[in-house]
Amino acid sequence: MATAYMRGVNWASCLKQKDLQSIETKYYTGAMVVYHHVNAFEDDGHVIFDVIAYSDTSLYDMFYMSKLKEGFQDESYSQPSYKRFVLPVHSDKGVAVGEDLVKLKYTTASAVKEKEGKLMCQAEVFCKGFELPRINYDFNGKKHRFVYGNCVEESALAKEIAKFDTETKERIFWSEENCLPSEPVFIPRPNAESEDDGVVLVSVINSNPGQLSFILFLDGKTFKEVARAYVDAKLPKDMHGFSSRKEISQLNCAAWLSDRFRH
Repeated sequence: MATAYMRGVNWASCLKQKDLQSIETKYYTGAMVVYHHVNAFEDDGHVIFDVIAYSDTSLYDMFYMSKLKEGFQDESYSQPSYKRFVLPVHSDKGVAVGEDLVKLKYTTASAVKEKEGKLMCQAEVFCKGFELPRINYDFNGKKHRFVYGNCVEESALAKEIAKFDTETKERIFWSEENCLPSEPVFIPRPNAESEDDGVVLVSVINSNPGQLSFILFLDGKTFKEVARAYVDAKLPKDMHGFSSRKEISQLNCAAWLSDRFRH
């Protein structure tokens, strides 16, 4: 899928995976700024893609060096929205102008046919104030249910993280006083039995006097704390963390976490 922005309108074009040729239909929606993509997958003649979208560019303005040197100020902060778009890829021949081509029952997203054959798409808004989304990447390109991310309702500097359920639209939260969590990273359990069977790894900056920062392990299902490892060093506020299966294996972390789960 390729996207573009022109004169206040976003449009997208889907490419065939086999030969990267564009399909005839062009998809349009209102202007927005997409900072992160969550996932994309196909379902019954539709391409579904989830994004974190902003109404303006104020988030980028906050990270100019001149602004950062003044200290982290976000008076003009624009709250992001977690949006789901659905693009029908089946033929729209014979479909009347004004008809919604989205036939999936589990979403309120729409794609209404307009004149000249273009489709005007309206997203389903899952929630607001949610950023740095991560999923179980065994479900990358497949239909997913759970998303982990930072809560940024009032500021880009997150003080809370959450697990979001795209089916129930419910969120489970974790926070601790005077602590700044990083982007959560989901690590699946070996031979996992469900999408959220694993742990969520978070580095946490602890500003409580006399206390160390720590690496936090949360149960992927319940979002309850499994363990934490204190770090006698300063942890940076990272934008994107990651996990390495090789390094985890070398450190025997997977075996250690499995043992913790059994107890």
